[in-house]
Amino acid sequence: MNKKRLVIPIITLVLTVIILVGMIASTIILSQKKETKWNYYVDDEKLHYYEDPSEYSFACVTEFRAALKGYIGNTALQFLDLNSKVDKLCDRIILSMEQARIPATKLATIAKVMNENRLPMLFTRIDTPFNTIEEFSEWSDNLVLSVTDENTFSILSSFINSFLEISTLTEEEFSLILYYYLYDYGSDTYRITLELFGKDLFVSFLSDTFFAIRTIYRTNDTKGISLSMNALRASLYQMGKFYIDLSAVGNTERLLGFPEDFPTDNYPGLAEIIDEYYGDIKGSLSNILLFIGHLFTTFTAEELSAYREYQQYKSENYREIAILTELKESELISERELVRLTQLTDKQYRYKIIAAQKMTKALLRGFALYSDREYSEVITSLKDKIITMRTLMFYLSENISYENNFETMELIENDSLEFSEALAYFVMTDYSYDEILNMDDISALSVYADKFESGEELLELYFSSILNVWITYKVNDWGLLSNE
Repeated sequence: MNKKRLVIPIITLVLTVIILVGMIASTIILSQKKETKWNYYVDDEKLHYYEDPSEYSFACVTEFRAALKGYIGNTALQFLDLNSKVDKLCDRIILSMEQARIPATKLATIAKVMNENRLPMLFTRIDTPFNTIEEFSEWSDNLVLSVTDENTFSILSSFINSFLEISTLTEEEFSLILYYYLYDYGSDTYRITLELFGKDLFVSFLSDTFFAIRTIYRTNDTKGISLSMNALRASLYQMGKFYIDLSAVGNTERLLGFPEDFPTDNYPGLAEIIDEYYGDIKGSLSNILLFIGHLFTTFTAEELSAYREYQQYKSENYREIAILTELKESELISERELVRLTQLTDKQYRYKIIAAQKMTKALLRGFALYSDREYSEVITSLKDKIITMRTLMFYLSENISYENNFETMELIENDSLEFSEALAYFVMTDYSYDEILNMDDISALSVYADKFESGEELLELYFSSILNVWITYKVNDWGLLSNE
């Protein structure tokens, strides 16, 4: 597996994929469960698109429904094989938009951009070559650990930013639509969870996350670095404070659709083992959200700027470095090209070292706020949770080989060890920009900069493992696993 990227945006993969794809899709899968009718009251009376005497309003909604049907049919439902449910999904989305009081004029705007093929399509940009849960598990690991010139976060953040910008929906409006959709069409158990957390908390959870994602995305295109870094810091701080408050409420997993007890009907003879391992990982998502919340409140503009410069340099030179590296490995590189490759990689490592040194300081502050234990103990605990989740997946998935599972376990152990070593090293350094950029020998620093990235990989494996457990539960919950 290759190493990748970033501490800051990894959370968005889980939050966005789970909420935007999994939860919404789950409500339109026709299972054998009988639908329950509910009556409830909200603070604001919903709009009534079709009862509006204005012909314009009716026309807007009718046009929007036709455009939405075409858009959905060509995106998310295509790989979920749910095309037969498009009409039902469209009706439900429109009713949820009524509840959220989205003006008909906005529906007309969205319909226009969909008809002009300007509204972004997320899944046309992410390859989904899987048909089974085991293949999904492997795909999700590769997705978060792969190195490309356009990473998963950039695709996801670009989609979210473009979708909201072009549709003219605000973060709060979009979050309200999701809230009403899930409240009206989610399971009975999930409805109770939403009532426990409340509309305001749910909407703030999503809208703050979306706002931070858009700020991170826009920061990459902002020329005023000092201004953009302060804006990013303020956005992350707000998001971090909210995650801390959310973790204090407890049961965050329930908000994202995890069960209280993992269903074992499809795993005869394994109920006791599954209960033991699932019980051990309960609270894993809440714990990591709490840590990320503390971390986001500690960042300085200087630390974010250092990381941005490294990411920007790597992004700008990714293609050239990849081509030259391939030529070198094939022994086809010229002397001039070799010099160029050396220059590029040397400068990239210097930016990487600066970023690792700065981010170490932020991480240690985050660890201190999160727990009174030593950071090495917290990392060990993180590692143990990942191994438990991977072991659970090994029991749940028939086609994961012992060899592949053992290889993943070794990777997790190695990542946790290297990450601890990197933090212990960089906590002792305090080189300035000029000192690192002008240093003659950076070999030792480079080794630990590579080890620092093991922490990013460890965190990504943590979220990938949570996602794997979640999707396995959902497939079981939706009745898509046979009982043979």
